[in-house]
Amino acid sequence: VEPTEEVEPAEEVEPTEEVEPAEEVEPTEEVEPTEEVEPTEEVTGPAQAELPGPGDIVLAHVDGVPLTLQDAMGSFEQSHGGHSGLMRGDPAVRELTGRIVERQLFVSEALALGLDREQEVQDAVEERRQMLAEKLFWTRQVDEAVEVPQADIEAYYAKTDVMLAVTLVETAERETAERLRERVVAGESIVDIASTESIHPSRNSGGLVPVVRRGEVPPELDTALFAMEEEQALSPVVPSESGFAFARLDQRTVNENRLPPEVMYPQIEKVLADVQRRELRAAVEERVRADAEVQVEEALVAPEVVLDEQRDPATVVARSAGEELSLGELQGYLQLERLRQAQPDLAAEAIDAVVRQWTDRKAVRAAARELGLFEDPSIQPEVTAWRDDVLLAFLLANYVYSDIEVSEEEARTYYEEHVEDQFTSPAEARVAYLVVDDRAAAE
Repeated sequence: VEPTEEVEPAEEVEPTEEVEPAEEVEPTEEVEPTEEVEPTEEVTGPAQAELPGPGDIVLAHVDGVPLTLQDAMGSFEQSHGGHSGLMRGDPAVRELTGRIVERQLFVSEALALGLDREQEVQDAVEERRQMLAEKLFWTRQVDEAVEVPQADIEAYYAKTDVMLAVTLVETAERETAERLRERVVAGESIVDIASTESIHPSRNSGGLVPVVRRGEVPPELDTALFAMEEEQALSPVVPSESGFAFARLDQRTVNENRLPPEVMYPQIEKVLADVQRRELRAAVEERVRADAEVQVEEALVAPEVVLDEQRDPATVVARSAGEELSLGELQGYLQLERLRQAQPDLAAEAIDAVVRQWTDRKAVRAAARELGLFEDPSIQPEVTAWRDDVLLAFLLANYVYSDIEVSEEEARTYYEEHVEDQFTSPAEARVAYLVVDDRAAAE
């Protein structure tokens, strides 16, 4: 509402005389404080200004583009293995600011040249966008959906009283597992069978799985293993993670010195979360494959077909989410010479793995697109950063370094001069270790 007329301020009134403060009066008796009165509602203090984050602190501008502390930290992480916490002090920030300013100048030049319209650049950026959307899909559908109830943790802890060592044989088909079990019952070595017939990773150690705790294997296999009481007992064939399995009990150890709940509960929660994550992922994979109408021409992905380079490379061997995988593309994903030297079953596994990876990737990316994850704000900064990386590499390769040539002799000379400091890896050792509270416990 506008005032009807402008109001003139009243004239300032000067005091007629200076006013002396009144004398301080001492109380005649001590006054008891009144009862504390509870406020009827929560009283909050003055609002505190929110501190700016790294993305809000602008260090420089290049062609109107703000370069923030977050950009500097990202640059530092790329060159220091992700350890942004190592960046300390004003000199480090100034150095990084110079680095990202220089980088942005090159990116601006690439954009001015229209390199972002190059098909090679666009394909690389789109592939990165799809990869990030795929990763975000699994985060939303699986990782964020995992929740382990406290009751499950407590129930799991109650079962950590026993550990098993078993020799395991796993196959893709139940009939195969049943035949192998009959051979063991007839007296054949389960270690030999596991080494030659099992598809479980333990085949490399004769089927030995030295530590099995309750809940670490699929439920039916878990029940079958822990039902065995006597060493050398043989379990029935039951469903397993990759097919069907049976096992021989080698050792059953009662855990009399298990750690207290406050130590074990976090570890148990992680184990149960991993199990739940695998189950969720399998369910989601099955759903998206059905939605994508995945089809694989089994006869065309057999090793004898894939390894035959005389076949028509345009032959379609698989379909997923409306896209087709040709025989030539499949052969391009594989190391054909190594597969020719491999055992037929291992070659078939390698081919199946590549086909499965291709069909799954297409199915998941189609699901991610349907959910709008390709345009999700959370992935856009990384897409932009990747685009800038691609632009910079393209600019350097095609404009800055295009006239540079290095002869074989120059390369050989440089190698010989720097073989010790640049081309020699230090010795490495792989160790297992435990960390405890004090030396006595360690000893």
